[in-house]
Amino acid sequence: MERIGLLEIILDIEMKKIVTYALLTFILSSCDWFSDTWDSVLSDNNERFIQAYTEILIVRSRYKDTSKASKEVMNIFEKYDYTEDEFRDHYFSLAKNRDQFLAIIDSARNLAKEELIKIQADDLKKQDEDRQKEQNKKEDTADKNKDVKNSTKDMNKKRNDTSKAKENHKEK
Repeated sequence: MERIGLLEIILDIEMKKIVTYALLTFILSSCDWFSDTWDSVLSDNNERFIQAYTEILIVRSRYKDTSKASKEVMNIFEKYDYTEDEFRDHYFSLAKNRDQFLAIIDSARNLAKEELIKIQADDLKKQDEDRQKEQNKKEDTADKNKDVKNSTKDMNKKRNDTSKAKENHKEK
């Protein structure tokens, strides 16, 4: 008898877990807040804005010369089919929905940070390669100078040997 009671309790607990998981799944899947927010964040128009804004953040952080940065920003507007006014209007229209706006801006900032890290790593790698090339040039130059010096020593030694040989030959 005891075994049947224990088995019934275990089955009852397992059934409650299954019902709870099913109910939670149903509730979360029917919640419009998650789907609406992310659908609006990931719309094509917002994706275009995110890409453009990401590139603008990168340009602004890379170029300290504001005139050069401004030219690059104008190129970005052109690349993403924006005028300066259209981009500004899109920015402020997104800002009307705070949650959506923050999600989009955070996304652009994170993408920009990742890209800047890659750019900095590439720049450091290039600098290291340039330093290594310069070091190799210096070593090659030093080796050539050493070879020239050794050649000169050898030539001087041969002259001395030739002079001594001539003197010895004259003495005989």
